[in-house]
Amino acid sequence: MATKTIGLTGRDYSTLASYVSSYLNGKTFTEDEILEVYNDGGPVADTVAVSIGGYTPGAFTLTIRAASGEGMLSSNPLRWDSSNAAAFSSTSGSGTGAYQFPGSNLIVDGLQFKNNNSTNALRIFTGTNQTFKNLVVHTPSGGPSCGIQVDNVATFENVVVIVNGGTT
Repeated sequence: MATKTIGLTGRDYSTLASYVSSYLNGKTFTEDEILEVYNDGGPVADTVAVSIGGYTPGAFTLTIRAASGEGMLSSNPLRWDSSNAAAFSSTSGSGTGAYQFPGSNLIVDGLQFKNNNSTNALRIFTGTNQTFKNLVVHTPSGGPSCGIQVDNVATFENVVVIVNGGTT
């Protein structure tokens, strides 16, 4: 297994966009790939829409997960709180979603996602064998926002979606 890390300090990557552009895009997997997300005192922040795709998994899986002890089940799983668990936050104004998941053979586990603009926080489309579990997804109200836009078949387990005008 190849494991990369993401967090605010001392990790392989400091944004999800940098992980995707410099490592994931164009990659053909020869083993399972893991991206471990750390809570280093705040959310991993992206300012552009991020599309987690562009890779060829073959028989292997990409897992994006909270590092051990830093996931949603380790804390209060019912609300957005980036001080409690590993999190991603975006200021992207993309109408298609701040975090887009067109990739296949994908597991996303134990994380928080927040979009600070009035668009969807997550968009799930075109991929196969996608599982999203133990997540909090927060997006403000207004515009086309619905928290998660699903254009394809995916599995969801223990996912809380918050759509409101507040910050928490």
